[in-house]
Amino acid sequence: DVCSSDLITGLVIDPVSTGTLYAGVTQGVLFNVLLKTTNGGATWAISDNGMTFNTVDGALKASPNALAINPATPSTVYAATNLGGVYKSTDGGANWAQTNTGLLNFNATTIAVDRVTPSTVYTGFTVGSDGFIVKLDPTAASLLHSAIIGGADSDDAVGIALDSSNNVYVAGNTSSGIDFPRVAAIDFTLDGFRDAYVMKFSIPTPGVPGTSFYSTFLGGNRFDTVADIFVRNESE
Repeated sequence: DVCSSDLITGLVIDPVSTGTLYAGVTQGVLFNVLLKTTNGGATWAISDNGMTFNTVDGALKASPNALAINPATPSTVYAATNLGGVYKSTDGGANWAQTNTGLLNFNATTIAVDRVTPSTVYTGFTVGSDGFIVKLDPTAASLLHSAIIGGADSDDAVGIALDSSNNVYVAGNTSSGIDFPRVAAIDFTLDGFRDAYVMKFSIPTPGVPGTSFYSTFLGGNRFDTVADIFVRNESE
């Protein structure tokens, strides 16, 4: 059953042929898939040919978050997707192509077609978040240092540790690409939907600048995360 799912991420109905519906649904943990029915939901079929985007490891599937249909030309359908941006089909969902000219972010979360001027399409996207660290004095009364960790997309910091020299190690997860800070990395490239990262640095003190020792992506071409970081005693 291609329509067995716990979550519908988007749904639109053809205003002319009301038995035709398009639905974005979850498929497994990581991906959504686009389905179409022409008989009012009695049967469904996957209809997302071309809904892919290129990475250094090849084409990956985009996951639809929201759908919209042109009320004047119902064969024209739009999909807002994770990482792939906006896709457009002009043949009733049989084939899709990206239409992202002018977009600064490709994590599209919603989409709408202007009812008066259907050639005008609106989309919204996730601008992302950043991780951060702070250093306080022993009484937590004064802020001694703070830093933001991240790039243009969604980033978090989930683990922090210190070594015996008070160097700081931070582990987290990121969807940012070329603008994520990398230093002496073993992996300079965001290869999939999301990668883990690890970085080591020293916090600046009065008269002594901080040092970035390394910052690197860790992951393959899908969805990779880290939950914490631990530094062993150097004597062990």
